[in-house]
Amino acid sequence: MSSSGLIMALGPATGVFFLSIYFMRLFVGFQRDTMQSIIDEMRADRRLQEQELQEFKNAVNTIDARLHYIEQTLQSKR
Repeated sequence: MSSSGLIMALGPATGVFFLSIYFMRLFVGFQRDTMQSIIDEMRADRRLQEQELQEFKNAVNTIDARLHYIEQTLQSKR
């Protein structure tokens, strides 16, 4: 006897019960996969933001070093 035959033999209420469990498992799996993809996307965004922040810090340090050099040059000419 197949699983569908067993469900039909147990009656329509049992079939609906097992079908609802099946759909709940599908929904929970879909929800888990969706949440995992959102988390992965957020991790990638965080890595990108950290990289952009580091590039910004490097640019600020470069500008600061140039300004410090210009200040020293102007002070030495006085």
